[in-house]
Amino acid sequence: MSTDVRVAVVTVSGRAATGEREDVTGPALAGAVRSTGLDMGEQRVAPDDRAVLAGLIHELAGTHDLVLLAGGVGIGPHDLTPDAVEACCERMIPGVGEVVRAASRDDIPGASLWRACAGTRGAAVVDEVYRAMGEEYGGGGGHAGIPGCRGGRLGGHVVVHRAGRGAGARRGRGAVGPR
Repeated sequence: MSTDVRVAVVTVSGRAATGEREDVTGPALAGAVRSTGLDMGEQRVAPDDRAVLAGLIHELAGTHDLVLLAGGVGIGPHDLTPDAVEACCERMIPGVGEVVRAASRDDIPGASLWRACAGTRGAAVVDEVYRAMGEEYGGGGGHAGIPGCRGGRLGGHVVVHRAGRGAGARRGRGAVGPR
């Protein structure tokens, strides 16, 4: 399955951004994106900095259909990813965060505290997903809020959403739901 949906992946980690820790999350997420047949675009690592994240979201949403950010969804002082997503997006999609939390509660005790969120910026969907460094994405048991497209599947739920691009979007076909 090949699509014309271009995806960017951003790992949010201060230690990975400074080189203290290897980024294993971004490559794993990028591999999972490729496995769905989506077009994997840019892959970046960013520090836990709201201004830096906002700049990346602005930049990547202008050249990609889907921007996935992994990390920084907790309630700690450095968990600023949801704040940057909310500040940059024109419209929020609250159901995505709810699906992520609901799908993860049985396996991960603190899942209810996650602030994962998603929204749209222009024609792009921006989705803040959670996965700890080193954990695998997709496949059995993956509970990340990672969208696929046109029935593509990745992690614990599917997003069929083109956010204003393509025939499906013009007909109002955009949906988020468990799979």
